[in-house]
Amino acid sequence: MDNSKPEILLVLSINLTVTKSFFDSILQQVTEIIPVLDRYTEYTLEDLCGNKFWNAMDFGRRRKAGRCMAYMVQHGLLPFGFAGKPCGSPKKYRLM
Repeated sequence: MDNSKPEILLVLSINLTVTKSFFDSILQQVTEIIPVLDRYTEYTLEDLCGNKFWNAMDFGRRRKAGRCMAYMVQHGLLPFGFAGKPCGSPKKYRLM
């Protein structure tokens, strides 16, 4: 018998489903760095998450992390706005 807890899945869009733990880990990483950010600087998600966290993810998870971040910004879960080109890759964010 498997005693592990089932993962909670979040459906963020028709093309994006992630585990709640993954979503929360991105939210936590970004939230922790907010106090030291400069309001006038543009940041990539890699900048906001830090090298150790970012480098631990493979390409697919990095893409999902980026889409989670965009979702968080669009839905006001983090105090950021999009900076630079709106369709740029990687997206850049500025503290609001």
